[in-house]
Amino acid sequence: MADGKDSAEVVKFLSLYSRLKDWCDDDPDATFQLAVADTQFKELCMQVLGAAERLHASEQRHRHLFAAPVDPKFLSAWRDFEARYEHVLAANWSAFVFGDESTDLSDQSKSSTSMDRKWKHADLNAKIAADLIEKAIGLLMTMSP
Repeated sequence: MADGKDSAEVVKFLSLYSRLKDWCDDDPDATFQLAVADTQFKELCMQVLGAAERLHASEQRHRHLFAAPVDPKFLSAWRDFEARYEHVLAANWSAFVFGDESTDLSDQSKSSTSMDRKWKHADLNAKIAADLIEKAIGLLMTMSP
């Protein structure tokens, strides 16, 4: 972003995030009920999370790029996403993946123990998947001429 051009990942995130905020009238607490009622909105939520995850992964792989000057528009949107939407969308994702769409996640106190258990399970699955991917890449690297 130092050369004035946003990466495709940044552009995609900004576009998806803007659509999400418009759709829910910039109310993170409304996202769960909207996603339960509308599969297109649910898909948009998953797309925003996916775009954010790719940005997080890029940040971890290429820290020097994230130290470069950043478009203030992106930085503002990213900080807003992290502060207001990321944990809500992640909790919604967990509810959908684990089949608990009847739970309204705005009441975190009732489901925090259950959610903690589900997050630990999801973290373990993610670590296993990451290890498998790394091993597959390592195997492919040893096989290439």
